[in-house]
Amino acid sequence: MHETGVLALVPDDWWVAWERRHQILSRLATYFPVAWISPAMHWTSWLAHHARPSRPQRQAAPDTRMFTIAPADGAPTVYQPMALRRAVFRRRVKRGADWLRQRGCRKVELQIWRPDFAEALDWVPHATSSYHIDDEYSWSHEEEVMSPAERRVIERVDRVYVTSLKLLDTKGGINANTIFSPNGVDYGAFSSPAPEAIDLARIPHPRVGYVGVLKVELDWDLLTALVMQHAEWSFVFIGPVRAVHHSIHEPIARLRRQPNAHFLGEKSVGALPAYVQGIDVALLPYLRNAYMDAINPLKLYEALAAGTPVVASRIRTVEHFASVVTIAEGIDDWNAGIASALTETSRDRKAQRQAVAREYDWDAIVAAMAQTMSGNHKPDG
Repeated sequence: MHETGVLALVPDDWWVAWERRHQILSRLATYFPVAWISPAMHWTSWLAHHARPSRPQRQAAPDTRMFTIAPADGAPTVYQPMALRRAVFRRRVKRGADWLRQRGCRKVELQIWRPDFAEALDWVPHATSSYHIDDEYSWSHEEEVMSPAERRVIERVDRVYVTSLKLLDTKGGINANTIFSPNGVDYGAFSSPAPEAIDLARIPHPRVGYVGVLKVELDWDLLTALVMQHAEWSFVFIGPVRAVHHSIHEPIARLRRQPNAHFLGEKSVGALPAYVQGIDVALLPYLRNAYMDAINPLKLYEALAAGTPVVASRIRTVEHFASVVTIAEGIDDWNAGIASALTETSRDRKAQRQAVAREYDWDAIVAAMAQTMSGNHKPDG
C-alpha cells in the first residue's frame, strides 16, 4: 500500500514516441502509483477510430503501478459547449483518482503538464501539486510575454520544474520552489553496445543521421543542401513524420528521391540505442528562433551517451555542451563540422562524450524528484 500517488495530467497518449513525461512518470512509478491521464479524443476522430473493422492491438499496460487512459478510451470530447468538454475531462481525471484510491493512496500529487489542465487545481483533492514546463507553451517563434493563465498556474502550485536555462530565465522568479530539472537519458541503454539494426546495416558508411520526430522546427533547407552536396555521405532519418506539419511534406518527398537519403521510420523506445550507436554523426539541425532557444533536446543526451559525435545548431542548451558538441552556423560550418566529426573516432573522445551524458541519467533525475515529493522515498523492488 502507498500513502502517496501521482495523478499526472498530460497532453498525449502513453503509446506515442516517448518524451520527457514518459521517462519521468515511468520511473516515478517505481516509487509511487502513477495515473497517466491524457485528453479525450474529439468525437469526430473517436467515431472514425472505433469504426475501423480491425484496430491495432495495444500493448499491455506499461507497468502494474501505472494506470493509463488513452485518448480513444472512454467518452469523446467536444469543442463546444464548454460545460460538456469540462465534464468529459473531469470524468477522465476521476477515473485516475479512483484508481489511486483503490491502491490505498491517501495523498495525491497532482502534476500539471500543460497550462490547459490548470482548472483541475480547483476540484481535484490533492496534498501537493507541481507544474512541469518542458517547452515554451506559447509555441511562438518570437519572444512573447508570458500569458496571465500560465503565470497563475506557476503561482498556485507547490513546485515548478523547468527543463532549460531559457525557461528558467522566463518562467523562474515567480514561484520560490522553481527547480531546474534538465532532460536526461537512459544511460545504461544508450551506452551499452547493441547489435546493429538490420535496416541500418544495409546503408553504407559514413552515416550522418537525425533521430527524432521529423517536424517543422528542423532546418529542411539546410538538410536538403547537405544531402545534395554530399553524395559520399549517407543521410539517415529515423523517426515519425509529424503529419500536421504540412510544410515539411514537400522537402521530405524531395529528399526521398535522393539515393543517399534514407528514411527508416519510427522505432520503438527499446530499439533506439542501436540506431543512435549505428550512425557516425548525429545531427541536431534546428531552426534558430525564440521557441527553439527554450528547448532541451532529448536526442542530445542520447547521442552523447552512445558516444556518437554531435553537430548542432547554435541554440542555448547546446552551447552549454560546446566541449563535446560541434556547433555550426551556416552551410560552410555544417560541411566542415560534419567532416571533422567523422574523424572523432578515438576512444578518449568517445569516453569524454559519455562521461558528460552519465551526469544526466534519468534514474538520478527522477530519484531527486521523488525525494523532493516525499522526503527520502526509496524505489520499490
